[in-house]
Parts: sequence; C-alpha cells; structure tokens
Amino acid sequence: MLASIGLALVEIGGIEEGVRFGERSIEAVKISKATYAMNRLAELGAALSEQRSPRSHELREGIRSTRLELASPRPSIAGTTTTPS
Repeated sequence: MLASIGLALVEIGGIEEGVRFGERSIEAVKISKATYAMNRLAELGAALSEQRSPRSHELREGIRSTRLELASPRPSIAGTTTTPS
C-alpha cells in the first residue's frame, strides 16, 4: 500500500513525498517479509529512474538490496557472519 501511494505521488510530481513513502514501504517489507510487495516497489523505482536526486538514488538502491535480501535463503544481519552448519 505504501509503495502504491509513493508511486501515485511520483506520477503527479510529488517526488520527495513519493520517496518518503517508498522508504517506509521498504521498512514494512523488511519487517513483514512480504515479497509480493516488491513488484510495486520495483514500479516505484522505475518511475524514479529519471530522477537525479540522491534520495531517489538511495531509494532505488534500497529496493535493489531489499529484493536481494528477501531472495537470499539466509538473510544477512548487519554485524554478523554466517558459518556453515
């Protein structure tokens, strides 16, 4: 839902507001592990691809890294290393 709102805001010119909703959406996806929401986040990232602001770039990077994290069979946790069992 948050990514959809962000996408709508970007489409009407509210880039910074759209980015804020995208950031909130990434956090919600990370907490809930709701991979189905990544498609909408990808749409938001694509809509921001022409934007040159640092926040837009950071959001697109966040979307990319979240997608990779959720696809990983063993999600990484900051500050830890995994060892084979």
